[in-house]
Amino acid sequence: MKQSRHSVPTVFAALRQTSLAAARSLALKAARTAALPLLLPLALLIALPAAMPSVLLAQQPGFTWTQVASTGPQSRQYPAMAYDSGRNRTVLFGGRNSLSFFGDTWEWNGATAAWTQVASTGPQSRFLHAMAYDSGRNRTVLFGGNTISSYLGDTWEWNGANAAWTQVASTGPQSRGAHAMAYDSGRNRTVLFGGLNINGNYLGDTWEWNGATAAWTPQIFANSPGARFAHAMAYDSGRNRTVLFGGAFGGSVFGDTWEWNGANAAWTQVASTGPLSRYYPAMAYDSGRNRTVVFGGANGSSVFGDTWEWNGANAAWTQVASTGPLSRSSHAMAYDSGRTRTVVFGGVNGNSRLGDTWELVGPTASASAYGTGCGSPALTISPGALPQINTTAQVLLTNIPASLAF
Repeated sequence: MKQSRHSVPTVFAALRQTSLAAARSLALKAARTAALPLLLPLALLIALPAAMPSVLLAQQPGFTWTQVASTGPQSRQYPAMAYDSGRNRTVLFGGRNSLSFFGDTWEWNGATAAWTQVASTGPQSRFLHAMAYDSGRNRTVLFGGNTISSYLGDTWEWNGANAAWTQVASTGPQSRGAHAMAYDSGRNRTVLFGGLNINGNYLGDTWEWNGATAAWTPQIFANSPGARFAHAMAYDSGRNRTVLFGGAFGGSVFGDTWEWNGANAAWTQVASTGPLSRYYPAMAYDSGRNRTVVFGGANGSSVFGDTWEWNGANAAWTQVASTGPLSRSSHAMAYDSGRTRTVVFGGVNGNSRLGDTWELVGPTASASAYGTGCGSPALTISPGALPQINTTAQVLLTNIPASLAF
C-alpha cells in the first residue's frame, strides 16, 4: 500500500479545457493518488459531486483570542519575545514588575501549552530591551535595555539548541531602551530603530546587525519616521519590508505607519490613519496570511485592547477584533508560524502587571464531508494541516494500492 503526494494545479488546468465527464475522470484520478493541496474553487466542488471522495471547505470569517495559560513567567511588563522557527518555541527574556526586573529566559511550547524556564543566567537583568529571531542562523538576537540606573548597549544571542546565551558585541548603536527590532529574512539583517537614551534624548537612527560578521552598521537615508520611543516593528516577509507603527516623542503620541526597504536603505511613510495613536503596542507578522498584527498599547488617557491588521499590499489598516485579552500596554507578542498563532504575554493595565498568555487565530475554514464520492477510503484533512484562509490545506488519502499510484 502506498501514500502519494502530487500537486494539483496541472490537473485543474486540464479541467477547464475538458468536458465535464473528462473533468470528473481527471479529478477522480487525482483524488485517488494524491494528498491534495486543496485550493479548489467552491463552484468546482459543487459541479463535480460524483468525482470528489470528499472534503468541502467553507470560509468562517473571524478572529479568535484564547487564553492558553495563566501560569509561567512571573507577571511583568516590558519583556521581549521572538519566535524560534527552527525549534518551534517562543522565547521570552527579561522585563520588570513593581519591585524588581528580570534576567530569566523562558520558552513557550504552544503544542503542549506550557512555559519552561530554560536559563537563569545570561544577559544582565533588564527591561525595555528588544529581540528578533535570526532565522538564517537560528539565533535569537537581543540588544540594549534599561536597568533603572543605566541603559545598555550590548548585543547577545540565544542558541536554543544549546540553551546558551553568548555576548557577541559590546559596541554598535549607543545604549538605549524602548527601541524596536525586526529580522529582515530577505537580507539576513536585524533592523533596529529609535529608542531613548540615558540623557532622555529620543533617538531616530536606523542600524542593521549582520550576525554572520557580528557587526552593526548605521544606515544613511534621506527620510525617516523621526525620533521616537515605545514604537513597534515587524518584518513583512511577503513584501520584504520592515513595518513600524506608533510610539511617542515627548508629549506627542504617534499613529503613523512607516516601512523600511533595506535593499534601498529607505524609509517611506505609508499611512497616517488606522489604529489610534499609541505607545507600547505590540506587533507581529502573520506569515500565514501576509498581515502585520498590532494589539494593545496606551496613549496616556486610555489603555487599548483592540486588534488591528496591516495589509501592506493594499496599504490599509483593518480593525479585526475589539474583544480578547484585557487591555494592556508594554506586553510582548510573537507569531508562531508552526501553529499559525499569534502569541501574547504579559504587560500592564493600570497598576496591574499581567502574567497571562493568549493566542490569536485568524480566519479559518471548516471541513466537512461532501457526498459519498467514489467510495472507500475517504479523504481526510491531513493532521497538522487544518485549513486556514490564504493558506494551503491538504487532504490525505492513504492505503493506495501501488498499482494505482503515479
